[in-house]
Amino acid sequence: MEKIIFLVLFLVPNFLFAQINEDAKRDNVWVTGYKYDFSLPEIETLYFNFNNDSLEVLFDSMDIKQFEIRFTSGSICDKDGNLLFYTNGCQIADVNHNIIQGGEVINAGDIWDSNCPTKGYTVPQGIIIIPKPNYEDTYWMFSQKKQLVWGQNVLGDVSNLMLNEIHHDTITNDLIVNFVDSSLVADTLFGGHLAACRHGNGRDWWVIQPELNTSGYYNFLVSPSGVELVEHQYIGDTLVVHLRNKDVKKAYISEWEDYQKN
Repeated sequence: MEKIIFLVLFLVPNFLFAQINEDAKRDNVWVTGYKYDFSLPEIETLYFNFNNDSLEVLFDSMDIKQFEIRFTSGSICDKDGNLLFYTNGCQIADVNHNIIQGGEVINAGDIWDSNCPTKGYTVPQGIIIIPKPNYEDTYWMFSQKKQLVWGQNVLGDVSNLMLNEIHHDTITNDLIVNFVDSSLVADTLFGGHLAACRHGNGRDWWVIQPELNTSGYYNFLVSPSGVELVEHQYIGDTLVVHLRNKDVKKAYISEWEDYQKN
């Protein structure tokens, strides 16, 4: 009996750790880069590579991508830390910078019309990509869609949390985007600040979306059966936007000017 108890205490934590650790390298490569020399037509690529237990910043002037990444960005790797695809909130591209099938337009609307596809979407921390639980080569991408709403205090806010599914065919190496839900939640949401963490069961995920001008949080459970809004929770301080950063103010003003032109 003592041996059985010992084996359970030894094996269960290691089994759970192994489940969690399978995805430890999923965020090992970050893609960024925008056109800093407007005399050149190309948009060069900069990588932050966290493989090999260190940070390596990689730049290749011949590595040309199709769109800039300024505010909104998201990427995911396979289990070995090799980049699969990335996005600037407007489009989705594969590791070779080709726009993938179904990834030509995401977050369509006013902001897309004024900034996309080249400049990129304007919600920092507005994209999260996670593996779909129990599906080896399928990924779910949560993205915040911003709507221009102009008033005294808030220049622009997020109105919808959207969901897309990206499937990786490991035989052909093709990636295909399937639209799932245009509005997991429709509310005045806090732009950016989208967060995710692994569930304690080692398989599922929690995705947290804060509300704006309240202390509310939308808590989603991501499991093999889908995405479920488990709780709309009010806790802590009220979340408000403070436009103190000059670059952020400039981005909002640029959006408004582009919006007026249209």
